[in-house]
Amino acid sequence: MDALRAGALLVVVFGHWIATLPRFDGGLETQTEHLLKIWEPSGFITWLVQVVPLFVFVSATVSADGVAHRMAQGHRQMHWWAGRALALARPTVTYLAAITLIALLSLYTGGRVLGPFNQSLTIHLCF
Repeated sequence: MDALRAGALLVVVFGHWIATLPRFDGGLETQTEHLLKIWEPSGFITWLVQVVPLFVFVSATVSADGVAHRMAQGHRQMHWWAGRALALARPTVTYLAAITLIALLSLYTGGRVLGPFNQSLTIHLCF
């Protein structure tokens, strides 16, 4: 179940990343628009890779036993939610630190090195 959940999450993250990356033609940046706006067949592909329902179903299945176990032992839900929020905050803060360093590198180089990626660095935070 965890492999299904991890695979579904990777498909979603990399799919969004690929859809927002700049496109180059002959070494020159040609587009930074979202892939759905510039390539019509990509809309059909999104229907084929609908993994979010799978991710939610697998997550609920995996979590059900843990919730029942915690409730039977008398654990408070707020303690679990606080721990979960902290577990999600750690990688988010790490990612923010990494993209801050990337942004500083881009500023230092005048935007020549990483300028094309300026719109795609923060879109992944929703994951």
